[in-house]
Amino acid sequence: MTAIDENGHTVSAALFDYAALDGAKESDDDQLWRERAETLAVVLQWLTAPKKTVSVGMRTKALALWLRPSLVEEDSLQKIAGSAEGGCCKAALSHALLELQRRYGGHAPFQKPSRMRAIYSRSRIASFQSRQAQA
Repeated sequence: MTAIDENGHTVSAALFDYAALDGAKESDDDQLWRERAETLAVVLQWLTAPKKTVSVGMRTKALALWLRPSLVEEDSLQKIAGSAEGGCCKAALSHALLELQRRYGGHAPFQKPSRMRAIYSRSRIASFQSRQAQA
């Protein structure tokens, strides 16, 4: 809808500031901190997913080993799992890290490359099928 102003110009009849609906523009610093907070929330969600506190601690050590090995005394997932009282195995830690890596990228230097995991998996299946055929 249009109207004519006092100077004879055509103007919008609705004098509503539609730009105000968009809200204030987010500064680069605000956007950076918001993204960092979202990333931290994702990591915390992954860390606290297990029900047992021991498992949460082991995931924390495994993540530290992946990101900054100097933060933990253990130098492998096997040693981290061995230090857990109450049952946390290397396979569970490895699986949890792989889940995080698949979701967000990256590769821990102490884990097998993904192509090697696929080869080992096929070898295990072939071995199992061979034993089943012999039995």
